[in-house]
Amino acid sequence: DEARVQKGIPVPAGETDSTPRRDVTMRVAIDGDHLSVHWLPVPFGPRKVDVKGTWLWDPLSQTVFSASRTTSSLKPYTVTASRVLPSREALIAAAGVAVNLGVAARYGNAIPVSPTSAALAQRITRGTTTPYDAAVAIQNWFTNPANGYVYDVNASLPRRGQDPLDAFLEGKHGFCEQYATAMAALLRVVGLPSRVAVGFTPGQPVPRRPGTYSVT
Repeated sequence: DEARVQKGIPVPAGETDSTPRRDVTMRVAIDGDHLSVHWLPVPFGPRKVDVKGTWLWDPLSQTVFSASRTTSSLKPYTVTASRVLPSREALIAAAGVAVNLGVAARYGNAIPVSPTSAALAQRITRGTTTPYDAAVAIQNWFTNPANGYVYDVNASLPRRGQDPLDAFLEGKHGFCEQYATAMAALLRVVGLPSRVAVGFTPGQPVPRRPGTYSVT
């Protein structure tokens, strides 16, 4: 019963009262039966959810879920959330905190990749001096237009016997799934804990309805 999100969600480990943050309150309305899942769409950093039914908080996956019901025909609900606004200096200093919280043990196991992918990860991060700088370097590798990556729902397909990661890194065409998994894999190659998170895009503002967004 204590895990119900209506009773409040604990502040994540490593966060303190002095951590810079932005507090938001969001009302979420799901359009009909277009979404029927056992996890509840909420903004990052939820602190409390005013929703009907038994919805629980899973701290490991940072997910609100229910074993007994889905989002189908769910009435609108309200979420209060607190999003951390870290500075570059805070992110650099957080490397030691992550170790203490067991993040490395949970998300740092090596992922087998080809020598080509491993060499690329090492080349991208060569010259970086902190875990944060290495992570930013890998992110920039995929987002810098000079590197030729293209967002495309028709992702680069592997040749016969080719690893899918190598196919994406070579063909440079893919959508969110390819970019997220490729970055997570390259991060682990250079010793940085990582995991893939699934969620929604920010959506588009609804005309003539300030503060309202349509998320598809």
